[in-house]
Amino acid sequence: MGAETVVTLGELVSIPGMPSEPTMRKIIDQHSGFPLISRGKNGQGYEIPLERAVTWWKDHRAREEEEARRRGDDIRQMGLALLGEDAAVSQGLNGLTPAEQKAALEAEIAAIKLGQMRGDFVRAADIESEVGQIFVWFQQALAGLPDRLSKQMDISREQRDVLSSVCDDLLNDLADRLEDLRHEGSAQDSPDPSIQESTRNFIGGGPAPASGRTPVCAEMGGALSQA
Repeated sequence: MGAETVVTLGELVSIPGMPSEPTMRKIIDQHSGFPLISRGKNGQGYEIPLERAVTWWKDHRAREEEEARRRGDDIRQMGLALLGEDAAVSQGLNGLTPAEQKAALEAEIAAIKLGQMRGDFVRAADIESEVGQIFVWFQQALAGLPDRLSKQMDISREQRDVLSSVCDDLLNDLADRLEDLRHEGSAQDSPDPSIQESTRNFIGGGPAPASGRTPVCAEMGGALSQA
């Protein structure tokens, strides 16, 4: 067996993956088991057995990582225990032991991450933005339909008013659905300001008339005909 390689502290910390010199000094001071030939003092540098020091450091890091993993597991277990059955039911895990619930949740998280990497999933915010833009377009198109038809067809004022009323009814039906979505935390929480404004118009965000329903087409009369 060859002679043991002895290095200084500066040489040890120059190895890739080793901590800085101040950090290593603290580690040596805090851990009496760190392998040393002589401790630096009175102007003399550290003498450190290279192989044993590197092995000790690798084992030290492994212990730290294992402790962090164990602590994370303990915290998750405590969280499930504190939240109780509500947390399990919300995830469809009611009836499982805490260990089984933890395993199921971790498997679900792993599946979600894999799906994101494969491109199988689309961000909810992206879908909300696209759907919101469709609502905006539909609102504008339907509100301007009576004016557009009156310019392209020979229709009477009475027919135009009937068509405008039908458009109002359609938009108001859609407004009811959007209000349901708002209560469910979907449409009204969209991050896009234009979508929020459109939603408020649909569901009557402004002052309502005595009838209790804002005439949507009347508010937006001629929106497209003026374009």
